[in-house]
Amino acid sequence: MFIKKLRRRFIILSTISIFVILVVVLGLLNILSIQTTYYEINAMLDYILQYDGQLPKTQIKPKDPDNIFNRRPHFNEETAFQIRYFTVVVDQNNNITSIEDSNIEAMTTAEISAHMKDIISNNVQSGIFTDEDQVYNYKSIKKEDGTTLIATLDSTHYWYSANLVIRQSLLLGLGSLVFFVIVLTFLSNLAIRPEIKNMENQKRFITNAGHELKTPLAIISANAEVLEMVNGKNEWTDSILNQTKRLSVLIGNLISLAKMDEKQDLVFSKINVSPIVSETVDGFKPLCETDGKSMTSEIEEDVIIKSNEQIFRELVNILTDNAVKYCDDGGEVHVELSYSLGHRGAKLIVTNTYAEGKNVDTSKFFERFYREDTSHNSEKKGYGIGLSMAEEIVKQHKGHIKAEYKNGNISFIVTI
Repeated sequence: MFIKKLRRRFIILSTISIFVILVVVLGLLNILSIQTTYYEINAMLDYILQYDGQLPKTQIKPKDPDNIFNRRPHFNEETAFQIRYFTVVVDQNNNITSIEDSNIEAMTTAEISAHMKDIISNNVQSGIFTDEDQVYNYKSIKKEDGTTLIATLDSTHYWYSANLVIRQSLLLGLGSLVFFVIVLTFLSNLAIRPEIKNMENQKRFITNAGHELKTPLAIISANAEVLEMVNGKNEWTDSILNQTKRLSVLIGNLISLAKMDEKQDLVFSKINVSPIVSETVDGFKPLCETDGKSMTSEIEEDVIIKSNEQIFRELVNILTDNAVKYCDDGGEVHVELSYSLGHRGAKLIVTNTYAEGKNVDTSKFFERFYREDTSHNSEKKGYGIGLSMAEEIVKQHKGHIKAEYKNGNISFIVTI
């Protein structure tokens, strides 16, 4: 299950990356295509206006052919017969005085007059309009005699070519993306195989080392107990037994953490988690009282969620143990269980007083082997593994866990 998840994540991230690249590349290509189309249309309109509304039937050379920014479309003896356009002259009172439509067949004089009246009334010097399936671009200049010359170009084939480039680039991009996903799906196992092998080796090492360490620890513990029976209890045998217990707990946690991903095949079913939380709280109350701390709870009855009793009990135990361990002397631990909003799941909040938590970065609490006490003082017996395991359990439930600090209290909030 974990390998499938890692493979899926690799495919998704790679697909997103190539999608972004395609969007940027094809976007720039299409923008360039549209700008080129605008440039060619405006250049041709400038030719028409430059020659007083009538394209010459001779070759026109650019004024500065070596400057790519001033270069215009190539114009030869045939160009004037290929371009479809018309011109209109407007007097100072915005009245149409003449229409030259000998170079266009798609529009009648009346249709030209109607379109030009709309353009004149809007007082727009350049723009675009459509007539049925045809597209037209227009541009105007003021002449020395005060009249206005408006040149209109049938730009249908220009925009058709630009749209064709856009459609083909989108199809090419979509096809490339699909092809990339197919190839990536087949090759993803090869790409993640070194990472999987490395993780499996790490798990195997931790598991094997843990099992190997259990035997000498058991022998050390047994020998210490024999010494106690022979010579009686003393501070040295107590220290040996306490440290072997700590190491046993650490080894157990390491093995559990290494095998956490293997618990994906656990069976989840609807269970009542209220008794589990209540039993956990009752189990920790004597420990709190021994340490001079108090424990309260607010547990809603019959909170039923889809879970696994074993790992949910482990989750509650980890959070409660952490709260008791790091609660201030004489402080309070509070455990709250309720239905989440809309009764779609459960909300578990474990809170303890923690005066020194004001400047603590709570986002690091779930990092493996992280301890807020960087000196690793043994007064707080912990290894920074429990909260990481809690996070993994919550992920198996597809839930969310976070830590919050407020008013001298630190809370771990779980929604499942």
